Amino acid sequence: MTSIEFSLIIPCYNEEGNIPILIKYCKRIFKDEKFEIIFVENGSNDNSLNILKREISKVNNFKLVRVKKNIGLGHGVMEGLKRAKGDIIGWTHGDLQTDPLDAYKAFKISENYKGDFLIKGTRKKRSISENIFTIGMSIFESILHLNIYWEINGQPNIFTKKFFNTWKNPPLDYLIDLYCYNKAFKEKIIITKFNVLMKKRFSGQSKWNTDIMAKIKFISNTIFYSVKLRFKSADY
Repeated sequence: MTSIEFSLIIPCYNEEGNIPILIKYCKRIFKDEKFEIIFVENGSNDNSLNILKREISKVNNFKLVRVKKNIGLGHGVMEGLKRAKGDIIGWTHGDLQTDPLDAYKAFKISENYKGDFLIKGTRKKRSISENIFTIGMSIFESILHLNIYWEINGQPNIFTKKFFNTWKNPPLDYLIDLYCYNKAFKEKIIITKFNVLMKKRFSGQSKWNTDIMAKIKFISNTIFYSVKLRFKSADY
């Protein structure tokens, strides 16, 4: 029996239009049973759960975790990570804007390292407004934390289970990306970036970037949490 080396968590929230093609891609990419793919049905109110059950029922190395009530992206990610059996674990999004193949590439990159690391995608071919937003937040975070922060929300995020086991009280929303990145800096582990192509959504719409007020809320929450991280020493 092949032992699991790599575990990828893919949280899905109201992604019924994306799930069939997402799983089709994953079946092609992650054939080897050293890969474990954990789909987290993150409290959807559409038909995501039934589609996931149908699509992965006969795939040995695909697993399903159900979250009954959506609390946030981070909660879904954590529910998957806590069940991961691989020594190298991580997550990517289920909206197909980041190709599952990028997670496979990150796992292959991880084979070059010993010890702890964080491997993140750097998104390319984004809109001008998205790039301006990323640059602005990166400058703020870099000044605040006295380190070079770039593409904080880039996907995928791949790291060792040993690194994950040091986490305490990560946020249960989208700020889990920032927590993971900041934690890697504080633990002084290797951070490696590689380019990924940011695609348009195949189906559905963003769960947070819906209008200008949503973006303002996103920015303000990120700034507040960033300051908290900067000066927090316990329960981290």
